[in-house]
Amino acid sequence: MAMKKYCLLLLLLLLCGVVPAQNERIRQLDKEALELYRQEKFQEALVKYDQLLELVKDNYKLYYLRSYCNLMLKRYDASMADLNMSLKYNTSRDVFFSDAHKSLAYMLYLKGDKEAAFDHYATSETQKDNNGNPLYLDADTLYKQQKYDEAMAVYQQCIDHNIALFRSNSSRLPLYKYS
Repeated sequence: MAMKKYCLLLLLLLLCGVVPAQNERIRQLDKEALELYRQEKFQEALVKYDQLLELVKDNYKLYYLRSYCNLMLKRYDASMADLNMSLKYNTSRDVFFSDAHKSLAYMLYLKGDKEAAFDHYATSETQKDNNGNPLYLDADTLYKQQKYDEAMAVYQQCIDHNIALFRSNSSRLPLYKYS
């Protein structure tokens, strides 16, 4: 009986040491990934995001950021897959939710899948936050006038604006809740 208690206590102590070490590893990878992302070293950032997603599999913000790295590396299918994963795990329907739908809409439109593109646009439209970007109003107006090519071009400008805004504020955005 004493041996069982000793083993349980040893296991508990080991676990207490592993969790903080794991959280520190996540914090360090996150810091490195964001720095590489800001420096536009997308291939290197992608490796860090891959490592992070091995440790934190359900973080929609990581999928969103990795999708942008894939996009910049012209890995469009991988970018779209990451956006879909971001949407799968995003239950808060925050700015990442809306932007992921708009990004997917834009990529699907370019691939010629206009119906799916408009479905994603319509979903993002329900958010109505416009992220402080007045171009969304122009894009929405063009879309409602069925000037789809022009609307998608303006939406791309909105996405670029949001990415630039995110980059400028990324050092202040916490990506995880650490235990």
